[in-house]
Amino acid sequence: MPHSAMTRPTHPSGGEAAVDSEVGAELRAQLEYNRSETLKLMLHDAPIDDVLLKVVLDVEAVLPGSICSLLLTSPDGERLNYGVGPHLPAFYNAAVDGSAVAVGNGSCGTAAATGKRVVVEDIDTHPYWAAYTALTRRAGLGACWSQPVFGPRRTVVGTFGIYHKTACSPTVRDIVVIEHASDLAALAIDRHRAQEELARYRDHLEQLVAERAATIVCLNRELQKRVEEAQAANRAKGAFLANMSHELRTPLNAVVGLAALLQESASDPVQRQRTERIVTAGRHLLGTIDSILDLSKIDTGKFTLEDSPLRIDGIVQNVVAMVRDRIEAKELALHVDVPQIGYTLTGDPVRLQQALLNYVGNAVKFTAQGAITLRVQVVEDDADDALLRFEVQDTGIGIKPAVLERLFQSFEQADSSISRTYGGSGLGLEITRRFAELMGGSAGAQSREGQGSTFWFTARLRKGTDTVTPGTIDFAATDPATLRALLRRDWAGTRILLAEDEPINAEITRALLEAVDLCVETAVTGREAVDKAILTEPALILMDMQMPELDGTDATRAIRAIPGLDRLPIIAMTANAFAEDRVLCLAAGMDGFLSKPVLPGRLYAEILTRLTAARG
Repeated sequence: MPHSAMTRPTHPSGGEAAVDSEVGAELRAQLEYNRSETLKLMLHDAPIDDVLLKVVLDVEAVLPGSICSLLLTSPDGERLNYGVGPHLPAFYNAAVDGSAVAVGNGSCGTAAATGKRVVVEDIDTHPYWAAYTALTRRAGLGACWSQPVFGPRRTVVGTFGIYHKTACSPTVRDIVVIEHASDLAALAIDRHRAQEELARYRDHLEQLVAERAATIVCLNRELQKRVEEAQAANRAKGAFLANMSHELRTPLNAVVGLAALLQESASDPVQRQRTERIVTAGRHLLGTIDSILDLSKIDTGKFTLEDSPLRIDGIVQNVVAMVRDRIEAKELALHVDVPQIGYTLTGDPVRLQQALLNYVGNAVKFTAQGAITLRVQVVEDDADDALLRFEVQDTGIGIKPAVLERLFQSFEQADSSISRTYGGSGLGLEITRRFAELMGGSAGAQSREGQGSTFWFTARLRKGTDTVTPGTIDFAATDPATLRALLRRDWAGTRILLAEDEPINAEITRALLEAVDLCVETAVTGREAVDKAILTEPALILMDMQMPELDGTDATRAIRAIPGLDRLPIIAMTANAFAEDRVLCLAAGMDGFLSKPVLPGRLYAEILTRLTAARG
């Protein structure tokens, strides 16, 4: 990814409450002490440079090896001016003084322009730093993470940067500290600018100054109170969502997995039909859970999009494959119009597919006869990116103009009878709109009651340099029966290590693997997984995140440190479904990430992908 607009990560087992536990009481106490001392400086009217210098030095003391700086935005918001950077070379501070606020102009210029944290793990290879390579090499800088500092009305008043001499990624501790520092710097800058404003009026408007000062004190107190309340509410909400996600997905994994196994072995048509209904209901429940979690993560700023190579035709094919049976059952015509795109694109293929599937699923649901058309158009084609428009047109029941405006809000449907007649949670359109906006686009619809509807969304996708090898099998788009056949043909007898401490989940996963002739070895603790990775020499490991003795990420790090096992495919398979959990797993050295409940086809596709890549 070119940069990451990251939020505070959560621990896999307990949301933000567990982050606080992981960060530790010692660090929390140190941050509170530093905050108290900085506030004392402000209360004693210390110069703003002294206050900001203390904030920077405190961070460098808490994060050994870090080199910090504060840049302040110019009054017109177009430039970043030098504020504090005591341990950066003088020539470097002089060079960045007055740099432009613009996307792509280093980490700080981009953070100030976008209002989002920018994490550049390797300055030498990142395009944002291409114009400054000679400067950063001379200064001996390898990584830079920049956090925007917000003033009133969410305007960016500066950036807080953390440099390292070598390329590296931020830890949970790093994120907590940089957020704390930026908040403290914001308070100091806001207070300083408020004092400057008061000074301009002091000579002629003494009474007004006194009233304004009193108002500022009250507003500061109220603002601090609301910030603390909001942070406490977000922590509680994040912890609740993480726990509920885990608690719902763990039993749902057993339901879906056992139903899939029963469906495979059932010979009686009635039993096969009943198990198919269980699987369908489980998938529907999983989709609802995912939608609620996605909306909650977006609202709390914890949602991040992936940036990987994608194929528009492949995404459309996947969506068509998922709804073809329902379309054929209703005897509807399906028309697909996808242009040939002569360049590769990068973005989040999973979210694009989910957004498009929401539209197509609604079209099938509300169309009794006629046709459904799925259309993709290139609206804008720039040098670095392209804006694509996705449309789904149907000949269904249509929508009254009066209700179109509220359709894209959470839990909204055209009228109360819709949920009774057709079912649904009313989350799909809101999810699609949110995804489109996160991808630099928008969403909408045109409809006439009784004459059908056209739902559309746009997404801006970056042009990439990666290519898809011709003839390569897209396992994610392959049907489960073919995946099972490929595993039996090419990988029968292959040893798989399953690290799973929950007996029912272990039993289900073992049965799914043995059904395609894979040889399964199990481990019920993280320490046992490390030992068996050495003794049994598996071709692939399925690793749960929550394990006794060593959790999945620590066990993975231990395995990666063993000579000869640094490239052993390891796939996370966990009920922790947050994006932060995936980041933690990949950062620990895992190759793939599966969130429970894992549908058999998804499990087989991921195993085939990793085994094939390892063989290649």
